[in-house]
Amino acid sequence: MRGTGPVRFSAFVLKTVIYMPDFLLQDLRELYPRLYEKLMFAMRDHIRSMQRFIDAGAEAGVFRRVSAPLYVMQDETVLRRLFEPSFSIQFDVTLKQALVEYYLLKKHQLIVPEMLHTLDDAEAERDIARLIQRI
Repeated sequence: MRGTGPVRFSAFVLKTVIYMPDFLLQDLRELYPRLYEKLMFAMRDHIRSMQRFIDAGAEAGVFRRVSAPLYVMQDETVLRRLFEPSFSIQFDVTLKQALVEYYLLKKHQLIVPEMLHTLDDAEAERDIARLIQRI
């Protein structure tokens, strides 16, 4: 999808995730219930917007039809585990390697086979490297 749409796929994968550790969400819920409620509304709106984006991509023949809530839940679950230091130790993999592999899985999950060749995986790796530097 490089250059063919408003959003590069790697950026889409990396930016669709609202990652917050469970303990932070729990503290937010208990200490600042109004902020927690606003966050939950924002997440719901984010998922609705994602569903519209996915549906438009499916209509254009680029994406498979997938459920945005499940897509986001999958990201939350997997990324939460990937960011745990024990994951890298247990599976002898760097965070960058794990994120690149996850990107490849997501790419094949969402993009129709006929469009896979249009993606620039090197660009995705650079996006992932920039993300890791910000952490």
